Amino acid sequence: MPQGGRIVTAPGATFFGHPRGLATLFFTEMWERFSYYGMRALLILFMTAAVDHGGLGFSVAKAGVIYGLYTAMFT
Repeated sequence: MPQGGRIVTAPGATFFGHPRGLATLFFTEMWERFSYYGMRALLILFMTAAVDHGGLGFSVAKAGVIYGLYTAMFT
């Protein structure tokens, strides 16, 4: 209930002194970042893998240039 312009929560409804919803937000953002950077690393591995192993067969230099352009343009 608002009291004097402040929202009062039930005791124990905090996560290290913060609202419980903040923990959900933090872990969701952390997982999203982990997945994003992990997929960027897998992109290089996919581009440099041999064609007979399901990759594109690019050289490391070419894959690095494509990755660098992707990073510069879309992040």
